[in-house]
Amino acid sequence: MRRCVQYLRFLALAIPLPWTSQAAVTAPGAVSYSYGYFCALEPVSELEAEGTISGTVSLIDGPPRFIREGPLVPAQIGVGFGIVFDLLPRYVGPVQVEVTHPPMGPDGVTTEIWVSDITDAVDNYVGFSFDLPYELREGDWGFRGTANGRLVFDVSFNVVGATLLPAVECGPALAS
Repeated sequence: MRRCVQYLRFLALAIPLPWTSQAAVTAPGAVSYSYGYFCALEPVSELEAEGTISGTVSLIDGPPRFIREGPLVPAQIGVGFGIVFDLLPRYVGPVQVEVTHPPMGPDGVTTEIWVSDITDAVDNYVGFSFDLPYELREGDWGFRGTANGRLVFDVSFNVVGATLLPAVECGPALAS
């Protein structure tokens, strides 16, 4: 039995499992940041975004509270994920956001781009929430933000089957 346990420990160290992956986070334009997943928040308004599948992005009131920080995200309706960041010196203005993901929608879109305004708030947020079944795409996702031609942040996530992480209870789904 002892050899079996030692062998299993060796396997756990030797085989890269999805829940042991590390996020590649670069944030030269941020003095602080955190990233992870949360229960999606009710949007307070929408912003027109021609470079997205839906044509809009939802705006939420304030940054979300992460259930779990890190690169792993369960593919589950009602779950959102992204990055909260703070810029210094204070910057107020447009940031181009680029989200990459596995092929999605009828046209197999892999990149969505929009421009969002950064406020002078301490915590700014950029992310995505799973509102509709076609959005539940497992695999590599990336969020990249640039302002005035300079990189603000670049973070990678690994979206995995919902059963690979602890169950997330978010209440009623926000899907319409």
